[in-house]
Amino acid sequence: MTEDTRALRREVAVEHPNNRLDAELRRGALQMGGVDARVGTDDAGGMHPHLGPAAGGLHLLVPADQVDLARELLRELDDGTFALDDD
Repeated sequence: MTEDTRALRREVAVEHPNNRLDAELRRGALQMGGVDARVGTDDAGGMHPHLGPAAGGLHLLVPADQVDLARELLRELDDGTFALDDD
């Protein structure tokens, strides 16, 4: 996906993780499962992490057309059944 396309797509927050580490781990799992996920927050690029909660906290964002897959993968991750195919 090009940067121009990414700027035009609609993203949906599928979760609001409690901390940056959890957010990044869950983003990585989604990406390994084929979802173009990213972590969003308004903390000045990590330079001012104290601003994040005041701006709504962390958001695990995915494209609108991948919400169902993302939620399924996150459910599997929470249940301990998340696995990647060997394909």
